[in-house]
Amino acid sequence: MLTRFFSKHGHNVVAEEKPANALVFLNDNSCDLVITDIEMPGGINGLELTKRIKDKWNIPVVVISGIADEDVETLAMIAGAEDLIKKPIELKYLLALVNSRLSRIER
Repeated sequence: MLTRFFSKHGHNVVAEEKPANALVFLNDNSCDLVITDIEMPGGINGLELTKRIKDKWNIPVVVISGIADEDVETLAMIAGAEDLIKKPIELKYLLALVNSRLSRIER
């Protein structure tokens, strides 16, 4: 759903279902922003993925969560996320957030 939505709005999107695959992709390619859900298949969750990304790269990470409480928000910020979006996702808001984050990246 997000891949199609962001592609339709002019963004180049790469989708990886498993966090390990995302890390491999980031090792071999440049990326301007990562969106991850907290709940991910494949051994590590979105918070651990965020921490690993922030430990190695200077890439903004937006975390999505179906759990709406302060503990999750705190854990996301500690992991290094720039933003936490709570489900259900308001796509227009997420698009505006992504566009804002991307406009801040120095090229």
